[in-house]
Amino acid sequence: MTSLSFLSTLSGIAENAKQIAKNSNINFEDHELSHTELVHLLESNSETGKLEALHHLIVQMMHGEDVSVYFPDVVKLVVSENPEIRRLVHIYLTHYAEFNPDLALLCVNTIQKTLYDKNPLVRAAAIRAMSSIRVPAINGIVLLGIQQSINDSSPLVRQRAALAILKCYSLDPSYYDQLVECIRLLLLDSHPLVVPAALAAFEEVCPENFIIFHPAFRRICTLFSKFTDWDKTVALKSMIRYARLNLPKPELTNTVHKDLKLLLESVDYCFYSLLPSTVLAGCCAYYYLAPTNKLDTIVKPLLQLLTDKSTIRLNTLLYIRHITFSRPELFKNHIKSFFLFGSDDVKTSVVKLEVISHLLDPENANYVLPELFYYVFKHPISKVASTAVRTIGHFAKNARSMASLCLNSLLRMLESDNDLIVTEAASSLRILIHNDPQEMYLQYLASIYEKFHVPVAKAVTLWLISEHLQQMIYVAPDLLRIAVRTFADEELEVKYQILDLAVKLYVATLTFEQNESNDEKSNPVVLLYKYVLSIVHFDMSYDLRDRARYYKSLTSAPFTDFTRRILLSNKQLLNSTKNISQDYCLGTTSVCLDDYVQGYVPVPEWADVSVIPEDDVRETDLNIETTTSAGPFSFQNTDIIKPLSSDASTGGNPNLTSTVKPRFVGQQSLEEFYQSDDSSDSEEYEEYEEDGSTAEEVTEEEIEEEENDDVNNGSGDDDNDDQVDDYENEHGESPREEEIHNSTEGYYTKENANTGSSFLSTESVMNKPIIPAEQNLWRSE
Repeated sequence: MTSLSFLSTLSGIAENAKQIAKNSNINFEDHELSHTELVHLLESNSETGKLEALHHLIVQMMHGEDVSVYFPDVVKLVVSENPEIRRLVHIYLTHYAEFNPDLALLCVNTIQKTLYDKNPLVRAAAIRAMSSIRVPAINGIVLLGIQQSINDSSPLVRQRAALAILKCYSLDPSYYDQLVECIRLLLLDSHPLVVPAALAAFEEVCPENFIIFHPAFRRICTLFSKFTDWDKTVALKSMIRYARLNLPKPELTNTVHKDLKLLLESVDYCFYSLLPSTVLAGCCAYYYLAPTNKLDTIVKPLLQLLTDKSTIRLNTLLYIRHITFSRPELFKNHIKSFFLFGSDDVKTSVVKLEVISHLLDPENANYVLPELFYYVFKHPISKVASTAVRTIGHFAKNARSMASLCLNSLLRMLESDNDLIVTEAASSLRILIHNDPQEMYLQYLASIYEKFHVPVAKAVTLWLISEHLQQMIYVAPDLLRIAVRTFADEELEVKYQILDLAVKLYVATLTFEQNESNDEKSNPVVLLYKYVLSIVHFDMSYDLRDRARYYKSLTSAPFTDFTRRILLSNKQLLNSTKNISQDYCLGTTSVCLDDYVQGYVPVPEWADVSVIPEDDVRETDLNIETTTSAGPFSFQNTDIIKPLSSDASTGGNPNLTSTVKPRFVGQQSLEEFYQSDDSSDSEEYEEYEEDGSTAEEVTEEEIEEEENDDVNNGSGDDDNDDQVDDYENEHGESPREEEIHNSTEGYYTKENANTGSSFLSTESVMNKPIIPAEQNLWRSE
C-alpha cells in the first residue's frame, strides 16, 4: 500500500512537471532561436518575448558563446519598466560594455536615472551596473553615483556603493581623495550589511590610512557579531592588521589592552559558525593577537573541523601543521586525533604525519611509534609509508634516548622492497649515524652494500664510510673493491661517492716510504685509485671527469696539510628538510600551497610602543540603534521622483570642491554632457527653466491613474513587491525597515515626494526637514 502511494506521488510530480514545461515559454534545450527570431523578439512589444530573448542570450553567454552582435538591440531595453528585463540587461552590459564603449555610453544616462527609483533593489542594481561598465569616460558619473548611494536609506544600496568603490578605483586612481572620504563614511555606518563591504574597499584603496579607521574600530567590533559568516572572514583580515600596527602587544604577564580584548571577544563568535572558513579566520586572529594563555581556545574548533569533508580537513591540517612549528604544546595531548584513517587520501595522510613529527616526544612515543611502524610495513600507499619513515627519523634526531630503537628499525627498512621506504631510511640514517658514528652500524651498512638496489642507499653507505674513514680503515678497501665492479652501471650520485672514497682512501693509507719505493703492486689501494681514475676518464659525465682531474692534481702532493685538510676533514650536514610552509602566514594561499603566490602579504609584526597612537583616537559612539523609517526613496504612491542635486549627492564632503568634483549629468543627453565642458549646474538649471520643463504638481487622482496603468500593464508595484519578498527571504528583513543614516544623509519631504521634476535641484537635500513618523504616509507597517 505504501509503495502504491509513493508511486502515485511520483506520477503526480511528473505530471506537474510536464504541465509546467508545457506552459513555459522558455525552453533552451528543445527550442533554439535563430538570429532573426532573437532580433524580432528583442524589438517586439511583448515583455514576454523580450524576456525569452534575453534569457536565451544570457544562457548562451554563460556557455561561452559570443553574443555581442545583439548589443545594440539589448541596449534599447534598458529603458524598460520591467525590473526583470532591466536586471538581465544589466548582466549583459557588464560583460560586453568594455568592448562596445560607444554604444554603452548611450545607456548610462538611463541607468543613472534609476538611482532615484523607489525600489531599493532597483537602485542597488543601477549602481552595480553603472560601476561594472568599465568605460573610463564615465568614471566621473560613477563617482557621483557612489557619493549619492552612500547616503541612501537602504543598506543594500550602500553596500553596492562600497563595492563600486573598488571598481571605480581600479579604473581611475586619480579619484583617491574622494573615494577615501566615501570609505570613511561607510566605515562609520551602523548596518552590518554595509561595514564589511567598506572594509573590503578599505583594504584595496587605502590599506595604510588608519586615520579613517580609528573612529570605526570599536563600532566594527560591536557590530561584528551581526556580520554574516563570509563578512566575518573578510573583516578579520583588516582587523588583524590594524591590531598588530595600532595596539600594544600582549605582555608576558598576559595583560591585554581593552581594545584588543574587545576584538578578541568579538572573534569568539567565529568559533560557533557553520562555515569552516569563518572558523579558520577566527583561529588565525587568535593565533596572531591573543596572549599565550588564551591560545588553547583555538584547539577544539580546529579539531572539530577534522571531522568535516576532505577538502576542509586538509586545509585545517595545513593550519595545524603551521601552528605546531612554533606551538607544539597546544596539540600534544591530542596527537591521537592525527592518526590515519582508511578514508584519508594521500595528501591528508602526509600532512597528518608531518603534524605527528612535531608532536612526537619520549612521553608519547610508547603508543605513537608502533602506529608509525604499522604505517611503514602495512600501509598500501608508498608515499605515506615513506613519510612515516621520515617521521621516525625526525623523532630519532630529536630524542637521543630513543635513537637506538629508531636506528635498528631504520636499518631493517633498508632491506625493504619499496624504493621510497629505502630512500627515506637511508636519508635518515645518514644524519643519525654521522652525528653519532658507531662502528657496528658502519660495519653493518658495509656488509649489506651488495644487497642494495636503491642508488640512494648505496651513495649514503659510501659517503658514511668515506667520512669516518679512520674507524673503517680496514673495511673501506674491500667495500671500494665491491663498488668498483659495478661502476659502469651505477647512477651518477653513486659514481661521485666511489670516486670520493677512492681518493680519500688513497691519501689516508699512503705513507712517505711507500711513495718513495714506488711499489704499487704491493698496495691494492693505489691500484684501485688508479683504476677508478682510468674508468672515470671515459665516463659520459663532464662534471665527473672534471672532478677526477681536480682530484688527480690535488693528490699529486698527498702529504701536504692543504691536501689532507680538504680531503680528510669532517663535514657538517645541513638540515635540508625544513618545510617552507612555516615561512608563510596563516590565512594565505601560500601556506596551503607551500609556495609563494603572487599577491601574498604577510601579517605585520607588532608595532613599537612608541609609534602606537593614543586610545582617544578610537573614541566613538557605540550606541548602535536601528530605526524603522520609510527613508527618502520608499515611495509607493508616485513614480515621479525628484532627482538629487549634485551638491546633495556629495554628502557634504569638503574634499569635493567645485574644481575637482565631476559634473552631474542628470537628465541631459551624453552629447550635451560632452559638449558643455564649461557650463555649470546653474546654467543647466536656467536652460531647463527656459524650456518650460519644470515640474508641475501631481494630484492624487493622477497618481492613482498611473498606479492603475502599471497594474494593468503587468509592471510596477507587483514586480517590486516580488523583489522585496526575495530580499526579505535572503536578508531576513524588509528593505523598507531601514535605519536613519548619519547626519550626512538627506531626506525628501512629503511635499517634494508628490512633485514631479525633470531638472536638477539646486537646493541641497540637507536643508530639508526629516519627515516625522506620524506624517509619513508611505511608512511600512
